[in-house]
Amino acid sequence: MQVERTGGDQRDGNHIHALDAKEWLINVGVLDEAEIAIKTADTNDLAAPENQYLMSPTNRVRVIITKQALQEGWDWPFAYVL
Repeated sequence: MQVERTGGDQRDGNHIHALDAKEWLINVGVLDEAEIAIKTADTNDLAAPENQYLMSPTNRVRVIITKQALQEGWDWPFAYVL
């Protein structure tokens, strides 16, 4: 999921922030926290040992929230921009 903002001081309610997207996914019951990873310059949930092998059938990550990782050449076979 691509968002507009990721910085800690950029959560202004006028732009879609990474934490807003994560909270929304949890609040509507789509996913639980373990199924959501944030990958930004400041936050890298993919570095956690349980999230390092995205292709593993036991990996719980279903959504990766980012701002520009796809534009920077980050590659994952199942990545889509919504």
